[in-house]
Amino acid sequence: MGPELSVLISRRWWPKLPVMERSALRRGLNIGDALKLGDLWQGAPPPSSIITSPPYLDMHDYGNASQIGTRGQPFDDYLAQVARLFGDCYRITADDATFWLVAGSVRRNGRVLRIPDRLATCAEEAGWGLREAITWDKQKALPWTHHGEFRDITEQILLFSKTDNFRFDPTGLRSPIPNSIWWRRYPERYSPDGSMPTNLWSIPIPTQGSWSGVRTHFCPFPEELTYRMLALTTVEGDIVLDPLAGVGSVPAMANAMGRIGYGLDLTAEYVRLYDRTVQSATRFLSRMGDDRHRREEFKQTIIELRLLKFAKLLGKVISEEGIPISWVRVTKSNRLPAGDFKIVAGDFELVLGDDSLGDRAASVARSAIAKPPLSKFGIDARLLPVRLSDAVTTGYWYASGRFWNAPTSRRQLTGVPHVVSELRPIPDMIDDTPYA
Repeated sequence: MGPELSVLISRRWWPKLPVMERSALRRGLNIGDALKLGDLWQGAPPPSSIITSPPYLDMHDYGNASQIGTRGQPFDDYLAQVARLFGDCYRITADDATFWLVAGSVRRNGRVLRIPDRLATCAEEAGWGLREAITWDKQKALPWTHHGEFRDITEQILLFSKTDNFRFDPTGLRSPIPNSIWWRRYPERYSPDGSMPTNLWSIPIPTQGSWSGVRTHFCPFPEELTYRMLALTTVEGDIVLDPLAGVGSVPAMANAMGRIGYGLDLTAEYVRLYDRTVQSATRFLSRMGDDRHRREEFKQTIIELRLLKFAKLLGKVISEEGIPISWVRVTKSNRLPAGDFKIVAGDFELVLGDDSLGDRAASVARSAIAKPPLSKFGIDARLLPVRLSDAVTTGYWYASGRFWNAPTSRRQLTGVPHVVSELRPIPDMIDDTPYA
């Protein structure tokens, strides 16, 4: 191995993996030239995802003559270097790999150079297919501008894939919907997983010097940015590579999330500081525990509200058919929901004063469940006609016509039909307005 391929290892290194025994690289941040990626990656298993951001021409001088985007480099030469790198990335990756590219426009002689567009063309010519274009609102920018310019606080995040078979799972990025009467009154219209992320990401860039008291890198990736990209397109155990890794934000977050992260950079100082990047990624993930708890609480609330509203409407339909139903008792079931688009299984006891009407009540209920609105609730419902004398009365009682109000009693209330259940969503003082 020549000196240009030497590897400097951080003071705190992950164990060497058996699958990498023939590779010159080690898990974490390595010194290496991205333009020699094909040679460096020989003997290593194919990455599942590459996440990187090439230098924006010669906007910043990283102090290395081998860097992409050297001072005064012609634009065509810069694009040729990038195209070569993108081709190597394509060749070394798995068939279902994704390729994330973060880039921003720059100005030369007062003219805007749309670098993201040109880089996207280079990637497509290398074989990558563009799947998504995200605008990153960095919320910060240089405090000065020149004539004819606004302060530029956005960059583009481009997602490519090698084939149509690639991982894209936004579940972990969904967010609970803010407190609203609408999802509380109409829980069937809102996903228990929360709102789908959009293609506008508002993520502030780190304050320069926030890690070490000095500026460690001109363009550091914020932890939330790397977390989102990794959560969307990788799973634990996947190999992730950043060939232009800087301080190692991508490999640090990948390893913290249970992936196998590698990074290359030409700057030895970044490798020396890599431990700080690892610590920052670890702290970020520890804070994410609260977000996961909020998402899970929201999910359970939506599911329970769906079950309770489903039971109320079910009792209403049966009652309107002239069948004397005393109440509907609903229980969330542990069985896996069967059928397409079902999110939860529930048992619904139809408590009848006349035992002979059980078959008719069940038939009316099945017909109602098969069509909107009840078919839209995502509930795999099991119907259990029960005689009034055999019915279980324990639980929270919800009065007819005032379904969302908090229960005030564990005793049967007047009016037909009621809903009774052990379920008591949080928050339970929601909406006293009767349904039409």
